[in-house]
Amino acid sequence: MFFRKLLFERYLDKGETLIYTVHRHWITIHRQMLRIGFFGYVIPTIILLAILSPASPASVIIYGWYIIALMYTTYAFLDWYLDAWLITDLSIIDTKWDGFFKQSSSRVDYESIESVDIEMRGIKQSLLNYGRISLIRSSNIHVQMEYVYKPKLASARITQIQGEIAGNKRTQNSEALKDLLAEVIEERIRIKSES
Repeated sequence: MFFRKLLFERYLDKGETLIYTVHRHWITIHRQMLRIGFFGYVIPTIILLAILSPASPASVIIYGWYIIALMYTTYAFLDWYLDAWLITDLSIIDTKWDGFFKQSSSRVDYESIESVDIEMRGIKQSLLNYGRISLIRSSNIHVQMEYVYKPKLASARITQIQGEIAGNKRTQNSEALKDLLAEVIEERIRIKSES
């Protein structure tokens, strides 16, 4: 929770609460992580242990290689993790991370969402539990995320929060209408009592 709050806090407005985070499935970065693991850690470790000794002066190159691999691993993880939908108590924030110096976000208000559609195609997506989520908006502009991990759960959470917000708005509107009617009745009583 702390890690999530630390990375996504800058996208939230003051007083806004992060409820749920929707991420892409790890399958989207598994090949990249396997390449990094093999070329960044396994091969240098074999070279270090089989050819060089860990204390030799040439091993400094291998240790430098480890540092570069660690930086690349961190970059690949952040690139995957920070492309997310932040489900908050006010709206859905679609975050995009394209590097340390290029981040963007856009908001989708719950009131503009007509439906939340999910699509899971094939055995692989069913077994690994990932698919596409589409937010169908009243403006016919659809917001989609591919390879979403646990799309049914994410869809249920979005729909639940959207329903709670709609219920709260109805309650607020009802209270405002009651107050307005009370003021009108008071004014009418006051006018009739003066006449």
